Amino acid sequence: ARSTNVGAVFSEAMDATTITASSVTLVKQGTTTPVPASIGYDPTARTVTLDPTSDLEASTSYTATVKGGTAGVKDTAGNPLAADDSWSFTTAAAPDTTPPTVTSVSPVESAVDVSAGTSATATFSEAINPATVTSSTFTLSKEGLGVPLAATVSYDGATRTATLDPGLVLEAGARYTATLTGGSGGVKDSAGNPLAADKAWTFTVATGSPVAQDSFTRTASAGWGAAETGGIWSILRGAASNFAVDGSRGTISTPKGTVEQSAHLASVSTRDVDARVEVRFPATVKGSRNVYAFLLLRSQAGGGHYRIGLALTPGGKILVRGQTDTGTSLFPDADTGLGFSAGVPYVLRVQVQGASPTTIRARAWMAAAPEPAGWLVTATDSTGPLQSAGAVGIRTLNDSSTAMRLEFDDLLATPLP
Repeated sequence: ARSTNVGAVFSEAMDATTITASSVTLVKQGTTTPVPASIGYDPTARTVTLDPTSDLEASTSYTATVKGGTAGVKDTAGNPLAADDSWSFTTAAAPDTTPPTVTSVSPVESAVDVSAGTSATATFSEAINPATVTSSTFTLSKEGLGVPLAATVSYDGATRTATLDPGLVLEAGARYTATLTGGSGGVKDSAGNPLAADKAWTFTVATGSPVAQDSFTRTASAGWGAAETGGIWSILRGAASNFAVDGSRGTISTPKGTVEQSAHLASVSTRDVDARVEVRFPATVKGSRNVYAFLLLRSQAGGGHYRIGLALTPGGKILVRGQTDTGTSLFPDADTGLGFSAGVPYVLRVQVQGASPTTIRARAWMAAAPEPAGWLVTATDSTGPLQSAGAVGIRTLNDSSTAMRLEFDDLLATPLP
């Protein structure tokens, strides 16, 4: 240790007056000047102690010497030590008190057009304690949301790099902030020194050109006319007279009695897509069955499709339901936990990605509230005819005892990587 004292034990009682800073010395190797120190002698233990006035230098070799001969130490009878007695030692390395720093991040600070499938990484200036790199100390948040995304966090000791994998496709055009936590509860190096402060950086996900977009600002009757992006709406099921656009929303008058109404953008052909739409239910459900508003994805000319949508129950619950065109469930109905209010817009967002299997993700929220950080539902499906590209559309179904006019707004579908 750098604070160590140097000691020597004699074979017999010594003359204390001969044990001085001249006869007992400590010298840093490579120099000739003794280290300033106090010298003490314990006659009971026959021990001399050299106590340096300050800590020794770290990682440094020293030589201690007890001088012999006429000018050296003598016993109580005046006999001198026959010859100098010297020994050497090396002090320990200085303790690491330097906090680690982040030397590089990815995506770089303020990056734009970042791939929606990206992971966030950070490389450190020194080895980090892997146990301190967790989903609590390395987070990723979408701007406007206070809750970090659920993610997998790992650390590679060989490259000193931490990686955060969101495990999902990030939202096109959205701005995200990655944060490494500093301080006592944050990331620490292998010596226990924490990052001095939080390290945060932002990036923006690329905005893919939408394959379908409709804000329904036109007016139309006996159909929905042409979307802003995606071409003409084609009626698939139901009477054209049930479809209209009132200048702010697309409406579908949905008769009672389980009569399907649906339309899609036939000129759109996309397989991997992130789609969202606002839905308004006009009133509570009467009777004992539900009313549905679905997004159609991978809609085929022959009628095949995935349909994932909102179900309003007689009890006022908003559920997410997913099916194939044959009615086969993609996942159990999922309760959004949202309370129902007539005419209030709810946002449904769905992703379908990959093939054999296709991964399906869905979540819903009130339009006036922040978008949730995680997906309410994640499922996979490998139904053969639905593993290829198709159109984007809307479907309603009314199992209740009263006809309803459902309203839709701000449809947006962007391709996924």
